[in-house]
Amino acid sequence: MRLCIILYNIVIIHMKGGKEVQHYDKFVGKEILSDEESKLRFGDQWKESGEKIKNVHEALAELYEKAGEPKKDLELEKSDRDREIIELVANATDRFLEELGRNKKVSVPLDHIHYLKEGGVKEYTHGRLGVGSHASVLGEILVDRRNDLETAITTFHELWHAKVYTALQTTIKGKFKAYREGFSIYSREGDKRWYYYLDEALAGYMTKRFFNEVLERDESFKKEIQESKKPIDTTRLRELADFSRWVHELWERNRDQFKSKDEIVKLFLDGQVNGRILPIARLVEKTYGKEKFRQFGVGF
Repeated sequence: MRLCIILYNIVIIHMKGGKEVQHYDKFVGKEILSDEESKLRFGDQWKESGEKIKNVHEALAELYEKAGEPKKDLELEKSDRDREIIELVANATDRFLEELGRNKKVSVPLDHIHYLKEGGVKEYTHGRLGVGSHASVLGEILVDRRNDLETAITTFHELWHAKVYTALQTTIKGKFKAYREGFSIYSREGDKRWYYYLDEALAGYMTKRFFNEVLERDESFKKEIQESKKPIDTTRLRELADFSRWVHELWERNRDQFKSKDEIVKLFLDGQVNGRILPIARLVEKTYGKEKFRQFGVGF
């Protein structure tokens, strides 16, 4: 049975039996599990058909279904205004991604966007994260429900992470983890991560664009923006400032190759959105020398 759930402009296709989900681009590693591996990962859980879960894509679909369940004692019931904010954000992310040539439309249904009480994300993640989070394996995002402006900004940032290029993997220890999250790359053990700083800078860049092009022009946010007593935090401002300085340096040293700094930014965004990082590696090593791109994996 094919069930189509349509939320505004968001479409998710979920095939019962076939268990098809579309929240990742690629899977890296073993895709068929043995009985022992299936039991280790899923215990005595069985598919609806009565068979053991042995295909990783089916297993991921099972996890994906559970991600739609409310976060007990933390999740807030969505109001009409919440739905308006989510629709606004979803429209903007999809438009920006289309402009950047995203070759896959990733769906995030309403029940996978969790609005939690203030402090809920920190509590749910045991202090690991602040006001927003996304989970690549589960295809969900968590956002602390604060005022409308802050909520919209964080929702965009996390939804952007959820919709850019994503590759999942089974680690050497048999756990599902991300292998690629936008520009970020993980080790096969899943315990090391490179280019995280750059990935967050790019998400911050697009969130700032969302604020400038969408929120500032939306009448329903005008009052909050005007009455704000401090500069609007469009997320990852420090990372974005460092990235902007790096882009300027790359531009200064490669003016013969690019017409503007915007072309360099788009090259980086293509790496995050569509997974194509080789052109950036070539540019960095041409500019700074061999192995420099690898070194930038821990910061720039």
